[in-house]
This record gives sequence, structure tokens and C-alpha cells, in this order.
Amino acid sequence: MKTIKKTNTPCPHSEDTVSAGCGHTKTNTNTREQDLALERKLSLSRSELNAVMGTKNTDFAEGLFTQVVNTVSRGPNTDINATNFALAAIAGIEPKDEIEAMLAAQMAAVHNATMRYAMLLTHSDTIRQQDSNSRALNQLARTFTAQVEALKRHRSSGQQVVVKHVTVNDGGQAVVGNVQTGGRGKQ
Repeated sequence: MKTIKKTNTPCPHSEDTVSAGCGHTKTNTNTREQDLALERKLSLSRSELNAVMGTKNTDFAEGLFTQVVNTVSRGPNTDINATNFALAAIAGIEPKDEIEAMLAAQMAAVHNATMRYAMLLTHSDTIRQQDSNSRALNQLARTFTAQVEALKRHRSSGQQVVVKHVTVNDGGQAVVGNVQTGGRGKQ
């Protein structure tokens, strides 16, 4: 059984700590059995993990999975709910390749942080906290929007489609595509 570990962390934004003046006290109470149960709940077969991550490369899928777990879990313990949420978000994006999987993981992490700062802004006690949390929330929300746009651009292979109105009268002809004018030049 793990012992209760207390650390003073000077982080005013940690929601899983209890305020103790200028610092915070964090308590870790997971037992070894609880840690093993979390690991079992998070275990996916390699093929399932590869499918979620949009790849056939198991090393890539496992590496990205580890990064996701580390990003959404605060402290030494795995946050099962946050990890499952992030994996569900990635699965919902349905990445088709490694680039999309990395972008989906970043989007899940940024969304997680955005919601955290929204909560922190709601519970801000001072103008300084309000300003700091508001700036962070705004930057994260803009980042998420940029990530959505980047995913759209990647999925469309960067091709832009321009549609123009063209009228062709009876007996007329229209050419669609790149048209170059001019002859072969003088010979």
C-alpha cells in the first residue's frame, strides 16, 4: 500500500490541491491495487490502439498514448477519466495518419487545458488571477481553433477549390482547367 505523500507545491492553479496560504498541499492516496486497476482499465490491444491513433506503427501509437496520459494526468497518478476522455476525443476525430493523430492528441490536450482555465477564471479571487486566467483561456481557445483549421487543411491536402460562375450560351464552348494563351512563338 502506498503511503500518503504530501508536498507543498507553489502552484496557485492546481485544482486537485487544497489551498494553504501562499502554497498548496497535495495528497496522493492511491494504493498499488488502485494503480494496477487503472492500468487494466486503460489497456487496449495494440491493434485497437493503432486504430484509435490512425496508424499501423505500434511504437508511434504507444508513444503518443504515453504522451496523452502524461498530458492529461496531473501529479504522479493516472487520471483515468481524463485519459479516457482524451482517447475518445482522438477516436472521434478519426485520424487517418500520424500527422492527424498528433494533431488530434494536441487538440485533446488543448481542449483539456481550455476547460481547466475556464473553470479557473470562474473561480478567480483577484483581478490578477482573472487577467492571467482570461489571457490563458483566450490563447488556448485561439490555438484550438487554429488546430481545427490545420486539420481541415491537412485533410484537404492543402488544395483550394475556387468556384466561379461561368455562363455558356447555346452553341458555345467552355474550357475547364488551366488555360495558357499564345502560340509557339515565332520560328
